Amino acid sequence: MLDPPKFARTKGAVEEALRGYRRLQSQALKLLEPEGILASCCCSGLITLDMLEELLARVSAEARREVQLLQRRGHPRTIRSR
Repeated sequence: MLDPPKFARTKGAVEEALRGYRRLQSQALKLLEPEGILASCCCSGLITLDMLEELLARVSAEARREVQLLQRRGHPRTIRSR
């Protein structure tokens, strides 16, 4: 379970926040057992679900770990239908 504190309090902090999420996701994938489940949370409205998913896709590709999105949740105003 990844549930860090708010990384981005301003728009100017988004890039640094994404670097922080990248580090967390990378470390989580190293620790995650095969067939394990990773739950990742984000409490910053400036970081979108799409941003987090794209980041996880890149991190998992770099780590050569296959990931599957099981569920997507968030504030109803931030979730876009696919």
